[in-house]
Amino acid sequence: MFDGECALCNRFIVFVIKQDKKQVFHFSSLQSEVGKSIAKVYGINDVSTIVFVSEESAKTKSLAVLSIFSYLTFPYHLLNIFYLVPYFLRDELYDLVARYRYNIFGRNKTCYLYENEDWKERVL
Repeated sequence: MFDGECALCNRFIVFVIKQDKKQVFHFSSLQSEVGKSIAKVYGINDVSTIVFVSEESAKTKSLAVLSIFSYLTFPYHLLNIFYLVPYFLRDELYDLVARYRYNIFGRNKTCYLYENEDWKERVL
């Protein structure tokens, strides 16, 4: 799940969709009804984070991003080297980008994912 209004978040999701050749990922914006209900189950009420939900748990911030990369093929799964960086440092950087994401990357009026017919089956 991701911030559907965030241009950076939307670009990242489009990148993941294009790299996800096995189509293991499904997506929802945190602002959608589905996103809100899933977030509620996991106690997440912050749209400034990306959320990776698996059968076991929901991960946020840098852990969510690294979890996503671990499912992608070469060379992207190599980014898991950043697990060696302590999570509090990774999340500090994540929070800094999240705080200024609209100023730097812009804000979408609508979520691009919901407008693309080719990805309809991937959207929750």
